[in-house]
Formats: sequence, C-alpha cells, structure tokens
Amino acid sequence: MTIEGPDGTQTYQDMKLVQISKVGKSYWFILAEKTAEEKQKELAAAALATSANSITDLQLALAEVYEMIIGGK
Repeated sequence: MTIEGPDGTQTYQDMKLVQISKVGKSYWFILAEKTAEEKQKELAAAALATSANSITDLQLALAEVYEMIIGGK
C-alpha cells in the first residue's frame, strides 16, 4: 500500500485494519503493519487448514477404495 501525504510518500506491506470510525458524514480508518508474529501465525493457520483439507481428501479416497473392495464395484 502506498500512502501519499504532506510529508511525502510511504509504502507499506502487509497492512491490517485496526479501526473504522464515522466522523460526521465521513469515515476514517486506521491501518497498521502486521508484526512478524502475526505473519507467522497466519502462515501456520494456512498450513494447518491445508493439512486438514489434505487429510480429508485422503480419507475420502481411502473410503472410496474400501467401498470398491468390499462392494465389489
């Protein structure tokens, strides 16, 4: 994200929304850069979700093979 202001231009990576406030008819929002710990937690959560999906797919495939063997299909 690039923010331009009276003090110049700043470029940020991996921002998160901290707060949204309504002031009159306008909305103001506060952004902050994610910490290294937050980024690591997101990576771990994504890896866990991927592993859970992979296990489910493997279980489904094994169940189908089992049904073919037992059912004689």
